Amino acid sequence: MKKSVSIKQFEEEARADYDGTIQTYREADVLEFTGAGDCPLSSGGLMALWHVVSHRYEELKPTVVIFSVPYKEVPGLWSDNADTGSMAEAIVNRLLEMNLDGEGGV
Repeated sequence: MKKSVSIKQFEEEARADYDGTIQTYREADVLEFTGAGDCPLSSGGLMALWHVVSHRYEELKPTVVIFSVPYKEVPGLWSDNADTGSMAEAIVNRLLEMNLDGEGGV
């Protein structure tokens, strides 16, 4: 089953049911995140996103990300401090590793 969710909606779901949200999105056959770069994320939202993205990376599960801005700008949009900035950068790098098309695009 394909699951599509905006980054903003993902964070809202994680805020309401952290463990359930992580489980749902980790297990989707195909996962599509939309609107990456549309809004900042809380540290909790970043942590939830990291758990999902890392699991899907390790399990080689298809994950599509649609960036609304150049991907290099996303860590700065997702975070406003050094601690969460490092996590935001790590998430974007992991997503790029998962989706690299040979020309640096995703």
